[in-house]
Amino acid sequence: MLPRRNFSLLLPAFLCLAPLTSARLLAEEARAGATARYVVFEIDADGAVRPQMHRMVELSSAWRSLTPGEVASRLARPTRDVEQVHVRMFDDGGALAFEDVVAVPRWTRAELPVSEDAPDAEIDGRLPLNGKRAFVVRVPMAERSWLALSVGREGRSPRAATFRDAEFDLDALAADASLPLARFAPEMELRSAAAANSGNRVDVLIMGDGYASGEHAKFDADAANLISNFFSITPYSTYRNFVNTATLFTASTQSGADHPPFSASCASTPFPSCCADPTAQTDAKAGTFVTTAFDATFCSSNIHRLLVVDNAKVLAAAAASPDWDQIFVIVNDTTYGGGGGSLSTVSTNPTALSIAQHEYGHSFTELTDEYQTPFPGFPACSDVTSPACEPNVTDQQDRASIKWNDWIAAATPLPTPATAQYNSAVGLFEGARFLSTGMFRPRQNCLMRALGQPFCEICRQEYVFQLYRGGWGVPAGGIDLIEPGSESPAPGFVSIAFPGSQTFSVGVLKPTGGSLSASWYIDGAPVQGANTNSYTFTPTAEGVKRIEVRVRDTTDLVKDEAGAGVSLTSTRTWTAGVGQVGRFQIEVDWAVPSQGRSGVGTEVALTADTRYFWFFTPANIELVIKVLDARSINQHYWVFYGALSSVQYTIRITDTVTGAVKTYTNPAGTLASVADVEAFAGVTGGAGDAPLAQASDVAWALAAQAKAGFAPGAPSVASLPGGDLAPAPAACSANSQTLCLNASRFQIRVDWAVPAQGRTGIGTAVPVTSDTGYFWFFTSANVELVIKVLDGRGINDHFWVFYGALSSVQYTIHITDTQTGATKTYSNSSGTLASVADTSAF
Repeated sequence: MLPRRNFSLLLPAFLCLAPLTSARLLAEEARAGATARYVVFEIDADGAVRPQMHRMVELSSAWRSLTPGEVASRLARPTRDVEQVHVRMFDDGGALAFEDVVAVPRWTRAELPVSEDAPDAEIDGRLPLNGKRAFVVRVPMAERSWLALSVGREGRSPRAATFRDAEFDLDALAADASLPLARFAPEMELRSAAAANSGNRVDVLIMGDGYASGEHAKFDADAANLISNFFSITPYSTYRNFVNTATLFTASTQSGADHPPFSASCASTPFPSCCADPTAQTDAKAGTFVTTAFDATFCSSNIHRLLVVDNAKVLAAAAASPDWDQIFVIVNDTTYGGGGGSLSTVSTNPTALSIAQHEYGHSFTELTDEYQTPFPGFPACSDVTSPACEPNVTDQQDRASIKWNDWIAAATPLPTPATAQYNSAVGLFEGARFLSTGMFRPRQNCLMRALGQPFCEICRQEYVFQLYRGGWGVPAGGIDLIEPGSESPAPGFVSIAFPGSQTFSVGVLKPTGGSLSASWYIDGAPVQGANTNSYTFTPTAEGVKRIEVRVRDTTDLVKDEAGAGVSLTSTRTWTAGVGQVGRFQIEVDWAVPSQGRSGVGTEVALTADTRYFWFFTPANIELVIKVLDARSINQHYWVFYGALSSVQYTIRITDTVTGAVKTYTNPAGTLASVADVEAFAGVTGGAGDAPLAQASDVAWALAAQAKAGFAPGAPSVASLPGGDLAPAPAACSANSQTLCLNASRFQIRVDWAVPAQGRTGIGTAVPVTSDTGYFWFFTSANVELVIKVLDGRGINDHFWVFYGALSSVQYTIHITDTQTGATKTYSNSSGTLASVADTSAF
């Protein structure tokens, strides 16, 4: 038995800034083609988590750590059908290096027509509890790392009584030959691999069981038939090219599946030796047992048509194609049957293919059943009270409050009679979610109610939402209509000569049966006639312009994306510096020597003078830098930068006019702010503007601020309502002087002062990401301070505050936690240039 690591003893290591930052952010930079650990686990009936197999695999698409916000959102999802497993990987020093959430179904779904002779009849559904539930954890490769799994956890408070923990030394798992599936290696062959751009597709893996070693061609034909039929209905057909399919052949010793013989007294087990279902009496193959790779059997849980396989073995074999998001298993047996849960299983019987379409509605789209077969004990839902119901059912009868009201015609009565008059109507039909009364469905019939039917409008819409919402694998944030990496030039700052021009273009992912619209904007204003995936910008003057393209899915399968909190629009932006504005080229290299990792920072423009860089994820800003034209003060361009990360990095700035280069290095473990007022030599700019002689760096900085913004009418505390910062409201309300960060929980305001000039004021707030924003004091072109609030509760039960200064002006930062009322104040005295990391702020 593996020793249990006491992570509570490691909290001091969590709070060491350098290892915390490097380990956490390193894992967020899971790169394409990276080696990863692929670990199969099972949850036993008693709740124990047991490892089954460890493999090293090569991922072809990015597999990144979730942000704290994404983790919290996943853990907060309804858990009626699944149990959430919170995955955390720690390095040997105890720092959090990777985080994910895996949904493990609670039941095996046996959802089949009442009779094989009437395959379009309402489903006879049963949901037996899974005895052993298998799942896979994929984490980036790192030596001396530990894995912590929290099963059934809701919320983020560590060691809560509502969840169970299991902890594993990953290196020990890799070396443990005694794991049940450590040596599981059947004959396998990847018959067709997933297409390109796996990182921007849903990856479906088709596997087979009961195919003998000489039956490759039969498996290929059966897999092709499944794929063809699966994508034959809307919405699957409309978005066929959003889904990659790969096929993996696994050889079995014998063909077919087990057919346990009838026995009225047979006990209910997942893998039976007999069958109490009377249907087994008419099974021509009853009493047949075969040896297959995944132990396929009929009559699981005494339901004859419930066809199951050993999920742990399937997931172990699926390591041969490790990028999968969903798995189907075809069993080489013509007897009608199938099942769902962690994966979907179907026989080769032609009428069984509809099972796969229905089960995918559960596993991918997160729909619920609309049939009325009673299932006592299934957790309740309510759109009137709580918890909310699944997208395709409701107990709400007030027309205006029904979540699919946009689809209901004004003349359709509610509740809607189940008569021929309303066969094609969207309405409110009573009977759904295992209840005959009190619960309503959108249409009289739907594939979530009866096999062989089409999906209703609401189920179609939800499938589209799920494609763009994400949360089912990679990409974590859902499908991007602009193919990542197709942008030319890369988004960020682009220097354009004047006079001159620049062509901007993107590659798009168009739905197979749909259409897209592309629109271009300059500084937020639409460019007339620019409606393709490329645009040539010809500036008419020097300066800074923001170029943006918006690509939108114009599908008629969706009515209200805003109400669902989903966007069907992808965007890319560039900041174009025209003429001298684009004079300075900035490059940042980062490294985490202890991990042997390095990379190049991604640049994003804030203003003409200021840019920021992120290293591991766009949501986390590492460094802010600005280059000011101070030639009128001391005949130089100045460089200011503020760090929001203790990762090691090197900044290289090139003056493209003179060729001069400046390099600045930040050693690992430091958090520096720098002001270099003699960075690049220039000439005096502007008649009568003489350089300041014999002045200190601070004086020069203040003089620059004075030239930039100390004009009559500049805001001061005395001129603002109340004469000072107003008390914090009950909830954060963003405005020109207030940032609302981290799901709008934290309110931030800044007041500044220049005592020597007798001037004071309140900073102007500009949000950048959900966690980060900046303030300017005197002019919008001059960024003074960048601040971010991170959710570090998964590590040390605190929210963290990082800020980086780009100004030596005196200021005070006021932060309020609007949920608890707690406040923090940080002050920067005149003449200092500080970056701060407070990992115990709130």
